Amino acid sequence: MKIQTEINGDILTLHLSGVLDLAHSSEVRDVFKQALQDHQNAKQLIVDMKDVRTLDSSGLASLVELMKNTRNAGIELRLTELNPSVKAVFELSRLDQIFTIG
Repeated sequence: MKIQTEINGDILTLHLSGVLDLAHSSEVRDVFKQALQDHQNAKQLIVDMKDVRTLDSSGLASLVELMKNTRNAGIELRLTELNPSVKAVFELSRLDQIFTIG
């Protein structure tokens, strides 16, 4: 899993690529946590998932934890560029009704 950070004004964007699964979920959670600490003035966090090939329940849990942390910090979270297989995971778990996707 590779994560690139981009800041544009008060918008923080995390570009994810690779596989978001059990093997990488701990690392991803650490990066998410550090990004929020480093950019406390951000008003919006965009997670660009265009290059995420696979997402399992551990990866989903990492994103749920990120959602809780952003809500607590008053930051709007948006997931973008989900490929069909990743989007299906959100739909099957009904988390597409909880997350802002698009």
